[in-house]
Amino acid sequence: MATWFGLDGCGCGCGAKKIVELISPSLSRFFRSCRQSMVKLDVQIMRYMSKDEFRVLTAVEMGMKNHELVPTTLICRIAGLKGGGAFKIIAQLHKNKLIFHESKPYDGYRLTYQGYDYLALRTFVNRGIITSIGNKIGVGKESDIYEVSNEQVGPPLLLWLDLFVF
Repeated sequence: MATWFGLDGCGCGCGAKKIVELISPSLSRFFRSCRQSMVKLDVQIMRYMSKDEFRVLTAVEMGMKNHELVPTTLICRIAGLKGGGAFKIIAQLHKNKLIFHESKPYDGYRLTYQGYDYLALRTFVNRGIITSIGNKIGVGKESDIYEVSNEQVGPPLLLWLDLFVF
């Protein structure tokens, strides 16, 4: 779950300062069984991701609406990519730990929390809410806090990434 606070807001809910909160609906989904390890946010990976890689991530997210594990053929169909190119992209996303592979009932993939974070960050960048991501300000047992900025808004903003494991 991504939460945004202005630096002038205290975040305690007292109402003394204006707090802006934008929650991405794609991050509210949780996994029934989560065996993947928590991975730190690496923005350098996101910088070099192609449009097709984000199409595959979005396809996995859309497939997870109806499937616990999204089959590879369905990912290729939703993303609109040919089989060979999609398999290469899926392997790269799996290497970067943005999707998780499981082959228990059938061969399929699902998004990791880091994959959801990358999709949310991409949405915020496309909407013009974020222009740059700065340093990590705080680390807690449930969340990481990053400083982000927007060229149009004067004060810097905070990005709060929850690390809940259900």
